[in-house]
Amino acid sequence: MEKIVTLLVDEFNETRAKIFVSLERLNFIRKVEKPTLHWEKTHLGKDYLTEENYHNILQLVEDELDEMKDGTDLGI
Repeated sequence: MEKIVTLLVDEFNETRAKIFVSLERLNFIRKVEKPTLHWEKTHLGKDYLTEENYHNILQLVEDELDEMKDGTDLGI
């Protein structure tokens, strides 16, 4: 997962935090707070976050980053 995140950071010139949030919004990863704060792949992420799917992931993350910039989902 780290390699894909690094590639996405370089591709979009965004912070790691934004990439992690976009992947979380796509349900590819989830934040786990205990015992220490870290990110884990979800069931979907285990199947999809591979180098073979990188080009598909690029489009999904790009769309998600655009949505985040537009502010369409303000959250709670």
